[in-house]
Amino acid sequence: MESRRQLTTTPFRFVSGFDAQKERILKGSGFTRDQRDIFGVFLQTQYQLTDNWTLSGGLRHDDDEFFGNQTTGNIGLDWQLNNQHNLGATISQGYRAPNLMELYGPWGANPNLQPEKSINYELYWRYQHSNEVSNEIRVFQNTIDNLIQSDRLYDFYNIDKARIRGIEFVSKYNSGNLYLSGSITIQNPKDITSEDQIALRASDRDSGRLLPRRSRESGRFDIDYQNSIGGLGITFEGQGKRSDTAWTSNEMGGYVLAHTRAHWHLSPDWTLRAKIDNLFDKDYEQAAGYNTQGRYFETSLTYRF
Repeated sequence: MESRRQLTTTPFRFVSGFDAQKERILKGSGFTRDQRDIFGVFLQTQYQLTDNWTLSGGLRHDDDEFFGNQTTGNIGLDWQLNNQHNLGATISQGYRAPNLMELYGPWGANPNLQPEKSINYELYWRYQHSNEVSNEIRVFQNTIDNLIQSDRLYDFYNIDKARIRGIEFVSKYNSGNLYLSGSITIQNPKDITSEDQIALRASDRDSGRLLPRRSRESGRFDIDYQNSIGGLGITFEGQGKRSDTAWTSNEMGGYVLAHTRAHWHLSPDWTLRAKIDNLFDKDYEQAAGYNTQGRYFETSLTYRF
């Protein structure tokens, strides 16, 4: 459950809200602990310092029944050089507590897992050529403490320290009812745990290796057409080669998937939607030896009042 409220007064914008989550596993599963409550409150602000400078910032506080209280924040600054160019920078903190399956599930669970904590730095340049064309480049570094990962036996554990550095290119185009967008990410995801900490693990996990199941290259391309009657769209998304674990040179092959979607406005109140994921029924792996979803069809009918 989530609730939010927005307040806008020139030159200030403020969004606040709260959310509540309840994790529960069906009784009889044999788990050590089968439910927990998580409550969070958040706020995000944006302030127009001058005609060319915008400051943004936010805070979030979570109260986790298992892991207690945690507060994270973010801050950003945007400089509009002219009508076409923007430069900006952001710093943000992240937090993710392990879920019930990772802590107490029947496969590879580890009740000693610690929450992930991260800090992310980004620099970006945005070029708005016209109302139709925009391009953006982002350079980022994300450093993560206690990254939750699974080993060769699919047992969960924490990586003491990981770092992901990379660059992302995003381009968008729209003309009338046609919308195109594409993105490419090139990154270097590494375990940077120190050698002293590695020795304390009493295992063969090594530092300086690429993080398993994370590719160096990924991309996405979307095509959508919409009008007053409805819309059609297709997405192509791909991942490069990845190793299955940090201790083997065996690689899972790269893949490209296609997903389609459509919607029809039957009336002002009724909308029919349909989608097909993995349109070409591509065989691929996200973890070695584990099958992934083949072609999948879904439809829904929505009434708005």
